[in-house]
Order: sequence, then C-alpha cells, then structure tokens
Amino acid sequence: MYEAASEITTVGAGISVWKRTWTILKDLGLDIELAKKAIEPPVDAPKPGLTFRRSDQPEPGYNFYQMMNPYGAITLHRVDVVDVLRAKIPKSYPIYTSKRLQSYSRQPDGSITMHFADGSSAVTDILIGADGIRSPTRQSLFRAMAADDGVTDPAKLQAIDKETGPVWTGTLAYRSLIPAEKLESLYPGHQACRIGMAYLGKNKHIVAYPISQGRLINCVPFSTVVGGEGTTFNGKWVADVSTQEVIDCFSNFEEEAQALTKCMEDPTRWAIHAMTPLPHYASGRVAIIGDAAHAMATHLGAGAGQAIEDVYILGRLLAHPSATLDKAPDILRIYERVRLPFASGVAAECAATGYLYEFNGPAYGGAECEGLRELGKQIEKQWEWHWTKDFREDWRRAETLLSEALG
Repeated sequence: MYEAASEITTVGAGISVWKRTWTILKDLGLDIELAKKAIEPPVDAPKPGLTFRRSDQPEPGYNFYQMMNPYGAITLHRVDVVDVLRAKIPKSYPIYTSKRLQSYSRQPDGSITMHFADGSSAVTDILIGADGIRSPTRQSLFRAMAADDGVTDPAKLQAIDKETGPVWTGTLAYRSLIPAEKLESLYPGHQACRIGMAYLGKNKHIVAYPISQGRLINCVPFSTVVGGEGTTFNGKWVADVSTQEVIDCFSNFEEEAQALTKCMEDPTRWAIHAMTPLPHYASGRVAIIGDAAHAMATHLGAGAGQAIEDVYILGRLLAHPSATLDKAPDILRIYERVRLPFASGVAAECAATGYLYEFNGPAYGGAECEGLRELGKQIEKQWEWHWTKDFREDWRRAETLLSEALG
C-alpha cells in the first residue's frame, strides 16, 4: 500500500452506515468492533432516519417529515472506522507513506511502474488506484487507453483529461464537529443532539447528527451558488474559514438552525466536486475505486459505502483460488461490469436528492405543509435503495461472471 500522506488518517467526520454497507462489514467480521463505536448498534427493526424541517425564515420552523429506515442504520466517526480497518492489516503487509503517485507506465512484460512525486518509483503486477477525485491513476488510465487507440495529439489528450475529470457541483459545504455539550448549553433541548436533522431552505440546507456515542455533532451546512453547477471553481477546493462566514451565510435561517452555525469550531469550506459518469473503471491490470471512479455529492450518505462495495467485490475477485495473474484483466473487467452501472446510478440519485433538499425541481410542491409532506415522501424514496437493494446479489453476479471467465 502506498499512501500519499505522511500517516494513515482520514478527512471528514461523520459517516452513515446503511444496510448494504453493514452487510459487507458483517461478512468481513468488523461489525462487532464498529458497533461499539456507534451511538447504538444497528438492529433489524424500523428506526427513524433524518427528520426534515423547514428553516429558511426568521420565525421558528417546523418538522414536516421524518424518514423511516426499516432496517436501522448507524453513524460513526471516520477516524473510528479507519482505526478498526488499520488494526486488521497483517503486519507482513508493507505500508509506505509520503508516496504520492504522479503517473504510471506499462512495461512490456505486463508489469506496471508507479512514479511518485518524490522521484522514486516502484513496480507492481496490478495497480488499484484509490487516490481520490483528482486521481493520477485515473488520468494515466485514460491516457493509456487513448494511446492504445493511436491518440497522441496533446490537445486531444488534454480534452480526454477534462472529459474524465471532476466538475464542480455548484455547492459549498462547511464541515465541523460540534461538542454536544456546547450546543445543548446554547440551545437547550436542541434536536440535533438526539436525532439526525436536515434543516432545509431555498438553495441552502444544514445536515446535523450525533456521532461518537453522542459526544459530538457532525454538522455540515450546504450553500448552492445558483448557476455554478458545471463551472470552474476558482480557489482552493478545501479551505479553512471563519465561523462568522458560516453564520453570515445562514443569517436568514431560524434560530434552531443558526444555533448550529454559531457552535461550529474551526470550520472548513469544501467546494463539492463530483465525477461525470465514466465509461470505464479498469483497463489491463489497472483499476480505480472509490472517489477516483465515482466521486459523488454527499446527499445520500453513499460515497464511503460505494467505495467499500468496490473494495469488497474487487478484493474477493482477486483473492479467488482460481485467479491467476494472466487473468487479471478479465477479473478487473468483471469488477467494472458489476460496479460501474450501480455506482453511476447512485451518483445520479445523490445529485437529484440535493435538488430536493433545496426546494428545486418539480417534486417541490410549495412551502405549505401538505406540499412539504409530499416532498418528504419523495426524498424518502431517494433513500430506499440503501435497504431494498441486496448487495449480496451483486456479489453473486460477480462470482458467476468470474466462473464463466475462468472456465
């Protein structure tokens, strides 16, 4: 494993774990340890999900819909998840830090040479790029495919880079962890100390829910720049900002929502980018996973879960007793065949859900209570795949395709 950072860590705070993802974690034997890190362990019983509240007005808003999750879900701190996973890595598996990949090149014998920013290089049989939304692995992959098709013109290669690169969604997200005690002191009885809340308004919304056994509130206010989707974001994608910037952005929201912004500590502003649908996730002995393949908007809490699905499918395929190095390209194509359509579909649903949260699109029936209740029902439908789509069916399909490929 080659890690760009100087240590194994994570970016972000809260992560929602739904039935599909929990199925994988159970199969890997990670569920017991992770359940201990949650506010309460998941149960196969109906459980309230996010509560939606109209908040873009100075007077007190109102809860207009509570989403129900038939199978329960848990929220975790990302650091807790990373710690549990890291503890399971065998000591014999080397991890190299401060190794930021710049590109790779293919060798005549089929091996791959990785070129790092520090000037060093390393050779591997198979390369799996989990290097994020600005993935150098992805860029090298599509340039290599273009070279196979005889494309050498620099202008055409730059066009390919752009077509297979990320785009700004037009949304800015402010992230921070709030001590629950601090929020409770400022606003006694605040709902976000107990349940997941979504404070909705025109072109803005705030999502907040407890993590770390209720000690912290993961708070993420979102603000959409009208007309910004698909344009170039000028500036740092992630930047430290003042709490006052967040307060000012949501100054037209009700007091309960503003209490969250006033309690945010050391917030960071993220220009949310996502991937356009890619035609491929693999070529030869190289594949991309996670954000490198399908970075998506955060509105369905799906990004981390989709990355875990990638890893599980690909890992089990490569670890199959009948898998051999000469069959690696076939195995990676099976991974792509199973994962690409589903992940692309989830990404599209994430974007659509963001429009609903901010009262955009035909599903918004107006500010009156009945119109908002109908909107709540539509939002709930957007989430249902988390518990209605059985992940094990995807694995069975991958296993069938592998059996056919290996004869």
